[in-house]
Amino acid sequence: MEVARRTREKVARGHATLEVLAGRAREGAMKVSSFRDLDVWNRSIDLLPKVYQLLRQLPVEERFALADQIRRACVSIPANIAEGHARQHRKEYVQSLFVAKGSLAELQTLLVAGRKLDYFSSADTREVELEMEEIAKMLNGLVRSLRRRISRGS
Repeated sequence: MEVARRTREKVARGHATLEVLAGRAREGAMKVSSFRDLDVWNRSIDLLPKVYQLLRQLPVEERFALADQIRRACVSIPANIAEGHARQHRKEYVQSLFVAKGSLAELQTLLVAGRKLDYFSSADTREVELEMEEIAKMLNGLVRSLRRRISRGS
């Protein structure tokens, strides 16, 4: 029980280990063998249909410029998580996660721009924004976990 409570607290604070982010408690954790095992990748890939649904609200004149930029930023998040996981060295993994974080910030900014231009309402973007905040916490936790492993040499 104590382990489960500590694990929930770590996740809530964004201080999760690689295994926790993969949906497993540290004790007795299974090895993360694929990026598909990472909750942060799954949450970011699940963001795609929600964002694409928002894009349907854009006026015709924005369906190419703004919509394309939003699509690319959104797809870049899970793509960079997957690319980093496939890298041979943890430092490269961390670098790819920073690129994913940058794409997440870009997506957040583009949705704010869409609201400022009255293409989306706050109510329209609320669910996506909350999900992006959770993804950001998960990315930060994964980066911390990898950096600890790098510093320990494991």
